Amino acid sequence: MLRVVATHVVLPDLDKAERTAQWLSEVALSEGVEGWVAPREGGLEAWFEGSSSAVDSIVAWCQAQLGASELSMEITAQRPCLRGGFEVLKHAPA
Repeated sequence: MLRVVATHVVLPDLDKAERTAQWLSEVALSEGVEGWVAPREGGLEAWFEGSSSAVDSIVAWCQAQLGASELSMEITAQRPCLRGGFEVLKHAPA
């Protein structure tokens, strides 16, 4: 049985957040990660859901590609609530 995990990530202080959100969406889909990404106060907020290895991979990608460190990123484990797909949102869900 596949173990599904969820992680909420906040990436502060990003240039070109809208373009980065689209890029992140494409990478998440290619990794098999579901969830969403939305702008947040000069950065991005994202929800990643999928296998533990896929979620770990997309978080590591964020750290490597976006120049974010674990100290600057807020990473919080969450309870999965699969919805399917990956969306770029205008606002983070409440």
